[in-house]
Amino acid sequence: MTRKNILIVIDRLKESGMEVLAVNLACSLSEKHNVIVVATREGGNLEKELQEHGVPYYILRRRGMRETYKIIKMFGYIRRHNIDIIYSHNAGSSFWGGLFAFLTGKKAISHIHGLAYNNSLKEKFVCRIVSVFSKKIMFISKNEMSKFNLYVPVKRNKLTIVYNGIIFNETTKKKSEEKPNIPKRVGIVAALRKEKKHELFLEAAKKILERIPDIEFVVVGDGVRKKGLIEMADRLGITKNVIFTGFQEDVSNWMTTFDVGVLCSEREGVPLVLLEYLACRIPTVCTNVGGIPEVITHNENGLLIESGNADDLATSITMLLQNRKLAEKLSDNGYKTVLKKFSFENMLRQTETILLDC
Repeated sequence: MTRKNILIVIDRLKESGMEVLAVNLACSLSEKHNVIVVATREGGNLEKELQEHGVPYYILRRRGMRETYKIIKMFGYIRRHNIDIIYSHNAGSSFWGGLFAFLTGKKAISHIHGLAYNNSLKEKFVCRIVSVFSKKIMFISKNEMSKFNLYVPVKRNKLTIVYNGIIFNETTKKKSEEKPNIPKRVGIVAALRKEKKHELFLEAAKKILERIPDIEFVVVGDGVRKKGLIEMADRLGITKNVIFTGFQEDVSNWMTTFDVGVLCSEREGVPLVLLEYLACRIPTVCTNVGGIPEVITHNENGLLIESGNADDLATSITMLLQNRKLAEKLSDNGYKTVLKKFSFENMLRQTETILLDC
């Protein structure tokens, strides 16, 4: 196999689902190829992983369209590292990656993790550029690919699906069997952003606690909405039953204590945390949005609810807390699902094949 020079473009190196995947791919691809990473906006805690794997990276610190001149530095990186392939994550980075690939005669591969699809002229323009300049566009789900293709028609042979995958380790092999002396726990792991709908989680917690008062609800994640969510828990009178952990370098320390894992987002791709719940054998309740139903089959390896329905969320969580047989069935089947279809090894193999074949 010929060793390729690959430039990976992402927005930032702060830990979030897409960025974690991009950095994991960069580190793994660097074992067979010469890889460099460019973060167009900002650095973050994922820099450490790149350093540990000896992957060179650059941070452009672009803060908006008025600082587009900073992107010009990519010309130098492409020449200096004799880049063969520009592999970019999500629409913004893929816009720049595709443009520079066109200007330098290189191959561009785009990886779309999730867009707003808000019909803005800017987003449509960006997607059009991505569709024109990319040799191949990878999507994390059939749902995402269909939405993109309706939004910006693209030749079918340019489009392909590569499902997200997680790395299995000792943490993800099983849910903690030796829990400390704590009540049953229901948890959500998600950045405190509007689309994650943490309010729904707190509303459901209130309803559950009216019937089962000795449950703990854990919110793992950080963001600008933390203060408002803490105030909401106080207004609902559930403060003593809700733990806000803030940012966690290793979410598994909390996740493996969950009796039920929750995702109640109004939009999603194929969230890594969902795959991590399943890998830890945590029975899971999720909203039926985005790529989630491509992972979860209702009543087989998890429970699906309609978005925005706190009553359904509370009922489904309660069912898993009280029906151990159902919870065990879902957790066992969930583990089998992620092991068979959503491993990082599968994702890496498919990604490398696409990069080399285009």
